[in-house]
Amino acid sequence: TLTGPLDIRNSATVQRAFLGYNHQLFAEQPVRLQWFAGIGWARARWDSVPQAQPPQTYRGTVSGAGPTGGVLAAWQVTPLLALEAAAFGGVSGLVADTTSSIDWAQTELGLALTLAAPVRLRMGWASRSLRASTPDSWQSDLTADTRGPYVRLAFEFR
Repeated sequence: TLTGPLDIRNSATVQRAFLGYNHQLFAEQPVRLQWFAGIGWARARWDSVPQAQPPQTYRGTVSGAGPTGGVLAAWQVTPLLALEAAAFGGVSGLVADTTSSIDWAQTELGLALTLAAPVRLRMGWASRSLRASTPDSWQSDLTADTRGPYVRLAFEFR
């Protein structure tokens, strides 16, 4: 239990990774659709420090792996440039005896620049959401919502 004044300083670190199969529909058309599915991993670590004397700190870490998937729609403006919109996410903690879980979702709007097949540089604006449920004895969950620019290298093998 943390006690003290209502002023609490929070900090968190979120890491995610996923590996999946990507299937492209209408591959040679100006407008294409892709779906993907695979396995993902996420970890959230956070500290909560109330501005009280004596100093107290609450730390938590939750991680897990589970299914992930999503969809991407693209309009190929030129042979090297596409406008894309995507939505994807993942969950963990689906095993009944797991005491914690973590799930995440992301939406994106951006550009994809083909540097050299199969390498694509993706950049744009993203909205991310993460929910981490901790074991009951901790009585604390983490919710992180962020928005901002993204830059990512993608390797697309056909």
